[in-house]
Amino acid sequence: MNYQLVVTRVAQVDAIDICYWLSDTTSVESGLRWYAEYEAAVDSLQTLPLRCPLARDVQGERRAVRQLLFGQYRLLFAVEGNVVTVLNVMHQKQQPRS
Repeated sequence: MNYQLVVTRVAQVDAIDICYWLSDTTSVESGLRWYAEYEAAVDSLQTLPLRCPLARDVQGERRAVRQLLFGQYRLLFAVEGNVVTVLNVMHQKQQPRS
């Protein structure tokens, strides 16, 4: 079963900010390579998103939030029916927003 993907505005801004930060602090190539990895991680959620564990450190959400780790980063997302909603993108050491 393929799931429909929805990426929130917050997650889009998170990803762009990380890409720019990596480009500024390392190299443009590094930022672009990270963004390609991010897109591949998001796309992978179209199939079997429930393979990913619950993000137990997320507070205040009315729905179950799951996480997908890729490199040193993680995607936080929710699955409702056949829709996967990407909520945030962050470094694994960052705490989720409340």
